[in-house]
Order: sequence, then structure tokens, then C-alpha cells
Amino acid sequence: MSNFPLANGVARYLQQSSTQAALALTAGRYAIQTAPDTLRPYINNNKSLQLFEWGRGLSAFVRLFGSGADNGTFVARLFLYRYNGAGLAVGGEVDVVPALDITAATLSTAVGLSGSALLTNSERLCDTLTMVTLSGSTTPKGPMDALQTAFGEGTAQLYSPADNTPALIVLPHLGRSHGCLIEFGSLAANATGANALIDFARA
Repeated sequence: MSNFPLANGVARYLQQSSTQAALALTAGRYAIQTAPDTLRPYINNNKSLQLFEWGRGLSAFVRLFGSGADNGTFVARLFLYRYNGAGLAVGGEVDVVPALDITAATLSTAVGLSGSALLTNSERLCDTLTMVTLSGSTTPKGPMDALQTAFGEGTAQLYSPADNTPALIVLPHLGRSHGCLIEFGSLAANATGANALIDFARA
């Protein structure tokens, strides 16, 4: 399934931003589901938990954004997945593990363009992020630290300027995963929606 809309290698994660109240997804195996009103397959009966496929990408950049007021906040958790059998097909399954926790994401004054399919002028990029790489000693636990050590291809990095210019999560390697999904929650301070732009590359 396509990662449309795609412009200059950048894809919008959710067509409609998430308004989920709290993070709830846990590591496990989930059935793949589809619906005509989602950009891509999803899991756990939650259309906001969409399976973004890397394709041939070897690295990725993630920018978080949302709707609402300047300085509105939310949290996010990035999961990696591997599918079984015939890829992202109905009836298939994916194994999902948590990788990164964004414990705070703050909206800025930086907005998109009127009529844009990626980021509109009513949606704000985040300029301030706090990130935790998950390991066997974090809550929740996750294998990202072990994956980075095992493959030796760099570690996830965070650029958080806090000056109304976009923050950036850099994933120099993708842990031999087939893709990611991002769960959002805890919208506060007049944030009304949460979403992401994902840019993946061959190197």
C-alpha cells in the first residue's frame, strides 16, 4: 500500500491527526487490518495505529506536528515492526516492539501551507521534543538500544531547537525492521491533534 501523500520523499503519517487520550499499545503480535478511509493498513482496531512501511529505506527523519495553540503539548511512542508471510496483506500479522518514547512534544508557531496535502497552515510543527531510547531498563522496555548496539550503524538522535523552527528525530538505521508506527496521546495545553511527517532514504 502506498505511503501517499508523498512529496520530495516526505510522507504524512495520518490523514486525520490523532486525538487519542493516552498511550495504550504494547509489544506483541497483531493482525493487519485495512479500511477505505485510512492511508495504509493498521492494527489493534485503531485507525490511528497505521503501519508505515520503509520500503527500501535505510534511514529516516521524523518531524512531529499537530493542531491547536502554540505551546500545546502531547506525547508519542515510535514502534518498529516486522511482518510475517506476505507483507502488509489482510490476514497477515506484524510483530511490534516499542523503540522511542517522546515524553514531551511542544507545538510552535511554524505552520504549513494553505491547501498542502502534507502540512496545512492550521497545523503546527513541534520545535521542542524530549526523547528516550528504549532499552531493558526503561519503562516501557524496548529493544532499540540493543538493536543500535548490535548493528553498529549509529544511534537515534534528537534535534530540539525550541525556537519556533522544526525539531527533528534522526534514525540513522532502522533496526532491520520493515516499518514503524507512531502512537500519540496526552494532548494538553490546547493541543487538539497529533501527527508526524516521515522522510526515509536509501542511506
